[in-house]
Amino acid sequence: MAEATEQRKAENDAFQQSQSELTAATQLINKAKNRLYKFYNPKMYKEPPARELTEEERIAQNMGEVLPTEAPKYIAGTKIEQLQEKPAPAPETMKYEKKTQASGGIIALMDMLIKDCEMQLESGAQDEATAQSDYEKLMGGAKDAVKQDSTSKNQAQSSHAQANEDHNAAEQGRAGKNDELYAKNEEISDLHGACDFLIANFDFRKAARANEVDSLKNAKAVLSGANFS
Repeated sequence: MAEATEQRKAENDAFQQSQSELTAATQLINKAKNRLYKFYNPKMYKEPPARELTEEERIAQNMGEVLPTEAPKYIAGTKIEQLQEKPAPAPETMKYEKKTQASGGIIALMDMLIKDCEMQLESGAQDEATAQSDYEKLMGGAKDAVKQDSTSKNQAQSSHAQANEDHNAAEQGRAGKNDELYAKNEEISDLHGACDFLIANFDFRKAARANEVDSLKNAKAVLSGANFS
């Protein structure tokens, strides 16, 4: 997008420069054509418009001051300076003759040049409009792509965060299960030890119990008056 914007700016600058130069060329040719009319066809000649006076110049003129007649510094509608040089006087031996056919050819050539400038102005304006339209479409598509990428990125980040939460929960569950398993193993170990002790001492305890029972029977018999002597 940055490269496209930079290119569009460069193209627009070139367009503005070209339009300014073509406009200046058209005005200069029209000015030259008008000067030819003044010599060859006075009826077609048009006096140049009077320069608009500033407030100070109007006051000075009203007070009787004669103002200098200077041509404008720039060609109208452009920033191109006009030539301020005065044409050199024609040699005394040169004689001007009004040649309608010759002047018509020169003016026709000027008309062709003006027409060519106008066509280039129109073509340039069309190219500029097309380039601007293409640029706006490109920017619109790029913005949509950026928006989609941002949405996808946000979704991916959300999924990643959820996956991290699930992983942490699984780790915590795993730790709890390990603790529970350790406690069960301890309980089984204790039970196994107790069972082993009972099994190992079963015969001894059985015999001791039998002796205890016999002793109790004898004691009971003695108490009942039995004589074991």
